[in-house]
Amino acid sequence: MTLRQTLEQQWQDGGALATALRPLGALTGKVAQWRRRHIQGRAASIPTIVVGN
Repeated sequence: MTLRQTLEQQWQDGGALATALRPLGALTGKVAQWRRRHIQGRAASIPTIVVGN
């Protein structure tokens, strides 16, 4: 089994690796939440085209 297959199986089955990484996922979510609340965007001084997400 390849590393990719192992990681995907761990993620889908909720294995030990997925459980061990859960706190890191929670921390990442909290940082993203903080950034959305506290960091303001700014208007571009020139026309801007955004492609993708």
